[in-house]
Amino acid sequence: MAGLEALLRTHYPDLAVGEDEITILAETAVRCEYEQGYLLFDLHSPRDTIYLLKSGSIDLFARLEDQLEQTLLTVRPGGFIGLTHLVGETVDDVAARVAESCVLYAFEHQKINDLIEKHQGLGNKLLRCFMATIAQRRRLLTDTLRQNIMWTMQVSGLAGLDISRLIIDRAEIEIELVNGKQLKGVIMKAETHDSGFELFVAVPDGRIYFIPYHAIVSAALPKGATPSTMDDEGR
Repeated sequence: MAGLEALLRTHYPDLAVGEDEITILAETAVRCEYEQGYLLFDLHSPRDTIYLLKSGSIDLFARLEDQLEQTLLTVRPGGFIGLTHLVGETVDDVAARVAESCVLYAFEHQKINDLIEKHQGLGNKLLRCFMATIAQRRRLLTDTLRQNIMWTMQVSGLAGLDISRLIIDRAEIEIELVNGKQLKGVIMKAETHDSGFELFVAVPDGRIYFIPYHAIVSAALPKGATPSTMDDEGR
């Protein structure tokens, strides 16, 4: 109980839980230990537990392609994992893996629901804490995503290319992907989404590839080529 109390008072002083409330939480929690690399929960798997991290770290990540994973957030001591599932999301497209051997307190959803029903004062405090944490995390993820998009565009060279002009001129472009493959083709379309952008590229054999921004390492016109030098047949 002392470890849980110290964790809550250090990281959530505004929660203002009393000794009796700490006892109730301690009776609800199960202490768990996991080694580095352990998959706490996988993509799209049903979940019924909220975790509070006491020590170590947990990576929350998405699997973008078969061999491509993107870490979205690293949870440190005092952080919660699995909160969104308490408010209606039974599955998620985010997974959690132990980055550093850790100790967690696990709270089963049913036990949390029972606690909220039986101890409304403590339950309301927990719900406010959970909602504030979710809101803060979403803001952080949005800011990180925006920075990643801008960084990718700058590093890959996309920021220096006039995509609209390339589409109109049907200019050929060379793209290097994160899996090491290279594509040479014509951009047919570009779509922008909240999560980034996507290019539709037609290659000489007639196939069209849909390439999300996070799969692009670099993009450029073939050496010596510019849209303004394209002849009428290339337009």
